[in-house]
Amino acid sequence: MLRLISDFDGPIMDVSERYYQVYQYCLQKTAYKGQIIGELSKAEFWQLKRDQVSEKRIGEMSGLDE
Repeated sequence: MLRLISDFDGPIMDVSERYYQVYQYCLQKTAYKGQIIGELSKAEFWQLKRDQVSEKRIGEMSGLDE
């Protein structure tokens, strides 16, 4: 039986837009009413992801409480 394993994340498929949309969705769903959120630009967000900054830290940098 032939099995192929592939990783589409990276050179084959650009997933940055999907990651950024998930980030925006999570900010919207996680923030409590009246909380001031400072959404990062896609470029800022993606640089943090490349630098392996945790999702928790990215949330904090966006204005979410711990």
